[in-house]
Amino acid sequence: MDVSQAQVLQAIGEIVEDIIGVPADGITLDTHLIEDRGLDSLALVELGFALEDRFGVEIAEENFKDLIVVRDMVGYVVERAARVAS
Repeated sequence: MDVSQAQVLQAIGEIVEDIIGVPADGITLDTHLIEDRGLDSLALVELGFALEDRFGVEIAEENFKDLIVVRDMVGYVVERAARVAS
C-alpha cells in the first residue's frame, strides 16, 4: 500500500482529535505532540496503535519516545508502509 505524507498527516490529525478532543486544524509536520497538543504517553500509544491499524504497519513501543514531533511520526509510518508494500 502506497502511503503519502499527506495521508499520514491527515490521519494523525483525525486520531488526535478523537483521542483528546482537540481540533485537528493546526497540526503540521512541526507540531510537537506533547508540548503543542498535550498528549501524554498513553495518548501517544493510542495514536500509534490507531496508525498501525489504519496503515498496516507496526510501531515498536520503544520508538514512541522518538516520535513526538509529527514530522518524525509521519516519516516513520511512510517508511514502514513502503517496507510492507515491497
